[in-house]
Amino acid sequence: MLNALADVLDLLPVERQHLFKLAKPEWLPEAAPLEGPSPDPRIIGLLATLSPNPAYALNRAWDFIAWDDEAADLFGGFDQEDAARRNLLARLFLDPAWRALFADWEVVARSAIAQFRAATVEYASAADVRAVLDPLKALSPDFGRQWAEMRVEEAPIWSKRMVGPNGEVTTYDYFMLAPAGVGKQMTISLYRKRG
Repeated sequence: MLNALADVLDLLPVERQHLFKLAKPEWLPEAAPLEGPSPDPRIIGLLATLSPNPAYALNRAWDFIAWDDEAADLFGGFDQEDAARRNLLARLFLDPAWRALFADWEVVARSAIAQFRAATVEYASAADVRAVLDPLKALSPDFGRQWAEMRVEEAPIWSKRMVGPNGEVTTYDYFMLAPAGVGKQMTISLYRKRG
């Protein structure tokens, strides 16, 4: 029946997967708590080798867990102790500097929410994910409105236009990578400057 419904609705593969996970949550394993904030040292080494391209690693709740110097420069630094600065969604919706950083903020923000929903459906009720969603819904009307759209999508390979301190716009190709062996517990985001 779910396959027939997905066919009638002409769902994309990520939307079909999301439908099945929502309809039959008992098929999903219990969400395990995260294992501390530190990534594998090999991930830190990998980020260093991606220099001079800005790159950072996120845990499943999209907290920044590692980054290279170029990412810190481009994104205005990271702070794992500050809830508003350690999470990608919080930065997008609560940090005015991040809103100004992305020339196409609305597109980037809408896509980020849809990707987050798709990536976290298996552990949407886990404490670390709720610790991101609940405050954002309360603090950001933009987030609440976009979250209510119920969109899901996979991370695209696309271009993001970033606004520099002097108003100049630089285009970066963006890639989200998932290291083998970690499932959706961690991703690496890589920005490659065009030109």
